[in-house]
Amino acid sequence: MIAALKLVAVAALIIVLLWRKVDLSLAMLGASLVLGLLFGMPLVDMGLAGVHAVTDLRTLDLLAALWLILMLADILRTRRMVDALRSLVRDPRLIMAVVPAFIGFLPSPGGAIFSAPLVGDAAEGLGASPERLSFINYWYRHVWEFALPLYVSVLMAAEIAGRPAAELMALNWPATPVMVLTGLPLAFWGLRITRGQGGPALERRRVVRDLLAGVVPVAVVIVLVMGLQADIALALLLVVDVLLIVERLSFRDIVALARRSFSVQVLGLVLGVMVFKEMLVASGAVAALPPFFAELGVPPALVFLALPLLVGVLTGNMVATVGVTMPVLMGLIDPATQLYLVSFGFVCGFAGVILSPVHLCLVLTVQYFGARMGRVYWRLVAGETVVVGAAALWLLRG
Repeated sequence: MIAALKLVAVAALIIVLLWRKVDLSLAMLGASLVLGLLFGMPLVDMGLAGVHAVTDLRTLDLLAALWLILMLADILRTRRMVDALRSLVRDPRLIMAVVPAFIGFLPSPGGAIFSAPLVGDAAEGLGASPERLSFINYWYRHVWEFALPLYVSVLMAAEIAGRPAAELMALNWPATPVMVLTGLPLAFWGLRITRGQGGPALERRRVVRDLLAGVVPVAVVIVLVMGLQADIALALLLVVDVLLIVERLSFRDIVALARRSFSVQVLGLVLGVMVFKEMLVASGAVAALPPFFAELGVPPALVFLALPLLVGVLTGNMVATVGVTMPVLMGLIDPATQLYLVSFGFVCGFAGVILSPVHLCLVLTVQYFGARMGRVYWRLVAGETVVVGAAALWLLRG
């Protein structure tokens, strides 16, 4: 009981720090220190745990993957891909859904603001309300986050669970088509549709090349990771190296690209989360949880529903949700045989993040379209209720 209360206090500290706009990496490091002190760890042991987390090969592999993801995003020139898509697609409904989903292939904080103007342009003359446009842009921007290996949260959840990323993605992927289909009536029901005109044949050939130039590299990474079980960092390195050759970048350009793509914030974020994970194990906090929940008689599935959902709503950040909840949840199960519960917890955490009023993409989208938050929110609640319900049914198969 006491151990559980200590963990609740640590989780509350993290949430308060995030609400106070403290950088997530600093919040996680501060929480790691408090965690060690609450569980009576000597300072030397705390330092050794931190060093082990930072120097672990899996942590270094994750950091390399994130750096390469940022390099890939820089090389692909997302805006050119989106312009090509708009030149090819005739149905404005398809453009309105595909454009934010297309932007979502490459994650970036607040990325929904990049697709919002394009969604607005595609909807011109359709009489769509600001609330409808906000929902479309925000909802379809995030449909890939369950299983796309370019998302940090997916890689981090798999790493914390100690399982290959491909295994977790294989369990998560059905949530993507569920989210896509769930959004259709909420986004387009009753919307008057007119069809646009396509461009000339020559123009189409050009935009097809631009579109494929952006889609193929991402598709190759996905195939290598999910189909061939390749390490994500190695798959990204291969694709980035090929693109560097194709683009004929000089050594100086490559160095400049690597510098632009290196993010101290991302580095600190990952290290902070991994140190927190290591401290949970080294302090004995995780080992104290199973007896506590067994004594209360709380089913693990209920904990995997409530905890990630709550933290997701409070933080509005999937990486924070995974970093705060997954290390604790791993103490309740054996991920080797119950990875489906990790998948369920991931989906529930994602639902909380989507419903969070502090989610940057939601705030920016609503602000851009001048929408009323309440009228956007009911669509989000309805949609995520279906997604979580489908995940619960999927969970029963386990």
